[in-house]
Amino acid sequence: MNNRKLGFARGRLLALGLLIVIAGCGGSGDSAYTDTVSEPHVPSQKASVETQQPRESRMIRTGRLVFETEDPSATRSFLVEEINLRDGYITSDETSKSLNRLSTTLEVRIPSEQFGGFLERVSDHVTRFDTRHISARDVSEEYVDVEARLKTKKDLETRYLELLSKAVTISEMLEIEHQIGLLRAEIESMEGRLKYLDNRVSYSTLSITYYELTPEEKRFGSRFIVAFKSGWDNLISFLIMMTHIWPFFAIGIAIALGFSYFGKRKRTK
Repeated sequence: MNNRKLGFARGRLLALGLLIVIAGCGGSGDSAYTDTVSEPHVPSQKASVETQQPRESRMIRTGRLVFETEDPSATRSFLVEEINLRDGYITSDETSKSLNRLSTTLEVRIPSEQFGGFLERVSDHVTRFDTRHISARDVSEEYVDVEARLKTKKDLETRYLELLSKAVTISEMLEIEHQIGLLRAEIESMEGRLKYLDNRVSYSTLSITYYELTPEEKRFGSRFIVAFKSGWDNLISFLIMMTHIWPFFAIGIAIALGFSYFGKRKRTK
């Protein structure tokens, strides 16, 4: 009877060892695990049909637009209205001012199926683009690869859980729980990556910068005001500096007066 129990425990330890080896090989290639522990009997005809089915294309679209406008307020109202009509949203809104330009940059997320229509509406509204750059990146292969590796890890986690329920010794339980923890971290990382790709595919990202040039006369006036203010600030700074060093001037004046006084007395004698 004891021999049977000993043999049963050894069998479990052997199975645990095989699973640990398989998990270790999973990082370099999940196919090794699939071939070893996946359920046998997968109809080849069905696999062939699935292989022939076209994969769903997943594209991440981004773009950048830069253009001049004569009415920034009207341009902003137009963009916000078009964004809301397409269930998009603004992730960043920045305004900057230089000597002769007032610029606003919007980071916009638009549903991918609405991205083309949004670009057409903006293009109709703008006379000329300083910059118009649109790009697309196909992440279909990466998505399929992460999905496949995620399924493999989840299958392996299920087998570890089954083995944990049959574990006899504490050392077996601790080792299996350690391997489950490592697998869970990998699974959560892969799930996070898939969610990120889904979000980037579902919503296209567009950077829109529109600006207004400052008229020449306004620019001269603003430069004059800036120069006058700068000169006044420099004068105040000079007076403050003189206030700090006035004792040295007083000493210098006293020494100069002393030399002058004694010089006159010598000439008188």
